Amino acid sequence: MAGVVTPPGPVRVVRVDVDQPIPDISAERAGGGEYDGAFVIVERSARPLGNFEVDLDSSGISAGKLKELIELHVSDAWSGPGSEPPTVDESQLPF
Repeated sequence: MAGVVTPPGPVRVVRVDVDQPIPDISAERAGGGEYDGAFVIVERSARPLGNFEVDLDSSGISAGKLKELIELHVSDAWSGPGSEPPTVDESQLPF
């Protein structure tokens, strides 16, 4: 049947801080079954650098492959130095 749209399957949401060891991503769901994809939020020191989606198969994604995907999708932010936190003039703070 032409024009039939299959709804997307379940997607795992993963936060990855590039200042920490890169994890493997499992396709296994806690309630049983598997995720069809992952939405990866890339951070450095808890600050977002970017995001991307990737398909998952039953083997998931290894840490090495995930690192390659991060470099591909957020290369400048991944390789550059982390941004400095903003400074606040203490004289402007309330008592």
